[in-house]
Amino acid sequence: MHKRRKKRLLTRSLSKETALLDDLQLGQCILDQSMTWKFNAFTLENVSGGRCLPVLCIHLFHVYGLISHYQLDAACAWKLFSLIEEGYHSTNPYHNSVHAADVTQAMHCFLQQNKILDYLEPIEIMASLLAAIAHDMDHPGVNQPFLIATSNHLATLYNGPPVQI
Repeated sequence: MHKRRKKRLLTRSLSKETALLDDLQLGQCILDQSMTWKFNAFTLENVSGGRCLPVLCIHLFHVYGLISHYQLDAACAWKLFSLIEEGYHSTNPYHNSVHAADVTQAMHCFLQQNKILDYLEPIEIMASLLAAIAHDMDHPGVNQPFLIATSNHLATLYNGPPVQI
């Protein structure tokens, strides 16, 4: 009886592994499109088990050679991107981690332009990607007038004059 039970678990395990391998292959195909405007962050979100932001970020950091150039620990980079992902509200219908992945991929497309990429140092590429990754972290999903009208703490925090360049 014990052998039979193991066999059933093994069969069930193999079917899950096949589905996982299918998702990995599909995920790689989606990541291969990250240099084009055809990229779909929602599809990557589905095949990555809801982890499209760290998956895309690790991929892009490898594409640009940032992991090796700065001798980054890939596991620590994954943790950083996961923490940023947690800073987005999943209940926010627009300013969520899928939006962050979409904006990050758009930044990647902009960086691919020869007139831009040829003049950037690795630190500037990394800064551009990190800015895109975290640009809407903790966004409450409402605009500034609403925050002011409801006396939200963010309205007080950011109530200074706009930044002048």
